[in-house]
Amino acid sequence: MALKIDMSKAYDRVEWNYLAAELNKIGFDHKVVNLFMACISSVKYKVLHAGRNFGSITPSRGIRQGDPLSSYLFLLCIEGFTALIRKYESRGLIHDIKVAQRAPSILHIPFTNDCFIFCKASLESDNHVKEMLHKFETTSGQQMNVDKSSVFFSRNSGAALKQELRDKLRFVEADENRSYLGLPSLITRKKYVVFGFIEEKLQDQIEVKICRDLERVMCKYWWKSDGKKERGIHWISWDRMRSRKNEGGTGFRNIRDFNVALHAQQVFEQRSRIEAHNIAMWKFVQDNTFSVSMSYMTQEDGVKQWRAPTIGRVKVDFDATIFENPSKYNHTFVIRDHEGKLIKARSRCCQGSVTPVLAKAMGVREALSWVKTKKQHNVEVETDCLELVQWIRSCYSSLSYLGRVVDDCRQLLAGVQNQNVMLRFVKRYANRVANYLARYNYLSTDRIWRMEDVHSEFYHVLCNDLK
Repeated sequence: MALKIDMSKAYDRVEWNYLAAELNKIGFDHKVVNLFMACISSVKYKVLHAGRNFGSITPSRGIRQGDPLSSYLFLLCIEGFTALIRKYESRGLIHDIKVAQRAPSILHIPFTNDCFIFCKASLESDNHVKEMLHKFETTSGQQMNVDKSSVFFSRNSGAALKQELRDKLRFVEADENRSYLGLPSLITRKKYVVFGFIEEKLQDQIEVKICRDLERVMCKYWWKSDGKKERGIHWISWDRMRSRKNEGGTGFRNIRDFNVALHAQQVFEQRSRIEAHNIAMWKFVQDNTFSVSMSYMTQEDGVKQWRAPTIGRVKVDFDATIFENPSKYNHTFVIRDHEGKLIKARSRCCQGSVTPVLAKAMGVREALSWVKTKKQHNVEVETDCLELVQWIRSCYSSLSYLGRVVDDCRQLLAGVQNQNVMLRFVKRYANRVANYLARYNYLSTDRIWRMEDVHSEFYHVLCNDLK
């Protein structure tokens, strides 16, 4: 396994005593060490608030970020961690690894405030690594950032061992989406796929450079004088010249933004042509009296009178209604058992202007979602919209919102195949209960009925279906 150790506030947590001892251990002269420590310990801070200076803060540890000397001093501090790792290796407590048979052994790779440690994926190695990190934190003042640290496992590591090591280390496991220093953390054999983003970034930068060069040529041509060798005086910045005329500019376009807009227009026109072709094909099928899609109809379709389902089955009828003023639509589904008794009915009224087919398609999606969520078996779903039933059963696809709703219905039907769910077309008279509720629920946003909630008029409509 490989551990990526991230140190939290690395520069601010350097203990001065540890740094002085590290410099003496490496072999610096005492005068040089004292000079270094004088530069570090003479720092004082003040807080500027509302134009006033407050206090004089004298730190007791840490090195200043931005100081040219601080980076080198911190690297010397990390040398103590490197020596500690080598000591554990020499004692046989942790072991290095090889990425290939002929590759050199590798144990750790130190960076500025990060470090990679490579060792065997075992509980024993994990305990020694935690002990080593604890010693370094106690001595140097550093603190490991668990949230930014991560662990990598090889494919040979078992799932149980990975979970146990993650729990002990409290590290997250790195995946293919993580990166370090702008590069992927994991590199597979498909190098082109892994580093493909570099090519995309270079192409974007090349495009930006070309656009800037074109704008530079335009600017030079605009400001040059009659002489061929003279550049001319640029009286106004190019950014101001690109402003609109009513804002004091000349109306020159930003070439890169204009190029992006043209690409977007091409994509939009292409998708519009595809959508127009799909709609034309669907209308052709409709105009020909569904001569192509009649194969999608079954003998059980087109029932004129509501029939109760057989014992052990339930029937779901749904319908939708469009209200013109104000713009509302309502989709409703009604669930009844083999005796015709109401199990549940739900009516949802929404704001917006939609077509009748779209409203009914959303009703089908709502009903099928209920069947899937409740894991209801042996269900007969019925609607009086022939066009919608044929569309769902066909292979026709559309990029419109209606097409996406129909695709959702197909996926829901495919997901409940093992639950014995059927979709059928019935005549409007056989769907009058759902039609009644869709027209009745005009004010309520979302309403649910059960048998004990049925009022007299609704009960009369239910009884008429059983005659």
